[in-house]
Amino acid sequence: MPPLNELYDVVVVGGRVAGATLAANVAKRGMGVCVLERAEFPSDTLSTHLFQNLEGLERLGVMGQLLATGAPPLTEFRLRVEDVDLTQDHPDMAMLNIRRRVLDPLLLNNAEAAGADIALRTRVVGLLHDERRVTGVRIEDPEGRPSEIRARVVIGADGRNSTVARLVGARRYNVTENERAGGLAYYEGVEPHGVLHFYILGSTYFIGSSSDSGLFMASAYYDKADHRRFREGNGFEDALATCPPFASLLKGATLTAPPQFASRWQGFFRESAGPGWALVGDAGHFKDPAPGQGIADAIRQAERLAEYACYGIDTHSLGDQLARWWRWRDHDAAEMYWWAREFGRAGVQSPVVVEMFRRIAADPRTLRAGHAVAFHQQRPFRIFSPVRASTAAGRLLARGGTPRGKVVADLLGLGARDFQRRWRTHRPVYEAGPARAAQEEPEEVLH
Repeated sequence: MPPLNELYDVVVVGGRVAGATLAANVAKRGMGVCVLERAEFPSDTLSTHLFQNLEGLERLGVMGQLLATGAPPLTEFRLRVEDVDLTQDHPDMAMLNIRRRVLDPLLLNNAEAAGADIALRTRVVGLLHDERRVTGVRIEDPEGRPSEIRARVVIGADGRNSTVARLVGARRYNVTENERAGGLAYYEGVEPHGVLHFYILGSTYFIGSSSDSGLFMASAYYDKADHRRFREGNGFEDALATCPPFASLLKGATLTAPPQFASRWQGFFRESAGPGWALVGDAGHFKDPAPGQGIADAIRQAERLAEYACYGIDTHSLGDQLARWWRWRDHDAAEMYWWAREFGRAGVQSPVVVEMFRRIAADPRTLRAGHAVAFHQQRPFRIFSPVRASTAAGRLLARGGTPRGKVVADLLGLGARDFQRRWRTHRPVYEAGPARAAQEEPEEVLH
């Protein structure tokens, strides 16, 4: 571990996407910043590795390095919901798929090049306080030696089970339980191509794309009740074979390692700012991974928090600026959070939802707006709105072939969940009792 200063403007706890992005943006503003990361890099954390918001990475100056990993820009989106084809090309919108053992060190090295001090294999074991606010951290180095670092602000970028969140007692609110589980694997022998594959067939989502180093990532997202079937034996590969495009793509390809799985997580918001501290990325907010927003959210939030925090330090208004950050985060994330929750519901897509997709597919402009939801460029419930749901239900009833009771029940369910979403956005429901770490299986979560 390199020698650290005793005082920084910003201490960042956690050095993966959110922490590294935040540190780089802070350092580029001329502030003193250090990153404390308990892991050794490179190391894996289970993730779909798909991400958008390449503009934020362009501003960091790392796009050349990202493309040098061999990951092709994904600009063709082959989407299908049952028999509805929603495929569209987007030369001006792109995603990348880069494994976290490649992406995370690249971003952390960029933060170091920008001027941040980096300490790996370093644990935060406590916080320092004065009578008004958090003033720093207590740490243990790789040999277990204790020391202290003081800072104007301590920012937790240390994941869902954040140590900083636990130490400040940050409460969670609007917590949701997952209804699906997922697995992913990497294959060699698939020709790299700039296509994102996303197919919803029955109750299973199939997601895949070329990644870095000539690999192809294939994942399945299925009802939690089916988790044992997907995990046992060749269940995962057998499932991929039931998706015709995947069966064709993976013919002759070689699985590089056993699939990785996740089956239990919770979506939540956390109180994300207080006197001398803030939370960013998964430490402050985690949504259902179905729409693949985690990495892009981390980049988006870290860039904005750096702006608020540095301005607050410069103008001696740090408390006000951190509170503004928290309000911005909730406003920015709320609708996408509930849409991800809707997208991650178990079971097959309802007839009303499939009919909405059918109408979206019929209009190229609306289809483009629907794709833009995944890029945080369009509000999801402006596309998947109650009005559109009612219109879709009316068409189904007029056309016949779908039981009337099923259509009405689906429409009422969508309406009830829309009301709950709006209510809880403005009147959050907090967990009872003290802040606690989420009880997880010892497997990580798909981002």
